[in-house]
Amino acid sequence: MKMLQLLIPTLVVLGLFSPRYAKAEDKNSGEGLKIGAYLGPSVPSDNLKQVYELANFKDQSVAYDFATSLGFHVGARARYGWTEALSFCGGVQYTKFPDQNIVFTNGQGVRYEIQTTTNIIPVFAGLTFFPFQFVATPYFSGEVLYSYRSTSVSNGKSILQDVLSPGTELEPKQSRAGAALAFGIELHLAGLQPFVEAKYIMSNLVGKADGELDRSFLNISVGLIF
Repeated sequence: MKMLQLLIPTLVVLGLFSPRYAKAEDKNSGEGLKIGAYLGPSVPSDNLKQVYELANFKDQSVAYDFATSLGFHVGARARYGWTEALSFCGGVQYTKFPDQNIVFTNGQGVRYEIQTTTNIIPVFAGLTFFPFQFVATPYFSGEVLYSYRSTSVSNGKSILQDVLSPGTELEPKQSRAGAALAFGIELHLAGLQPFVEAKYIMSNLVGKADGELDRSFLNISVGLIF
């Protein structure tokens, strides 16, 4: 009986200082610093259409109607836990939309076609929310961003081959402020955290020029946090 009386308090004390209890007590502390990388396709919205003007044809009512092809992205991110449910996040991404077909119609109704490449580089910062922690943990992110964009000729066609060589910039490089919303699922496997994520990026919410259309696209990403 005496041994039982001594054993019960001993087990209670050991339980209080066990890793499980320490984790429960520490649940409000953040996850610490995490870094990661990701990649995947980028799908432009219908708003990724723009009317461009080339210096060679400024006096001829130049109009371009182009359909944007599927793009891709690669990026790096960092995350620092504030609480168990909330972390600060930030990173940078390179996005490329290659071989966009642009149809050019001059003032006489003659149509030409060229291919262009559009690069968008957003730098972002925001918050990531984890509703609960499990082996498969969902999360939501909201971010503000600043993006850099350039569009150049990737392949000249028809008569424009003699006017526009590959690499020719179709417009000045632009920078805009925007925002992004994301939802993902993160796995916790032996210290590594692979994830899949869908993120909608609105790259030019602030600072658009008159007549500039919204440029937004959807990222589908796979990546690894460690």
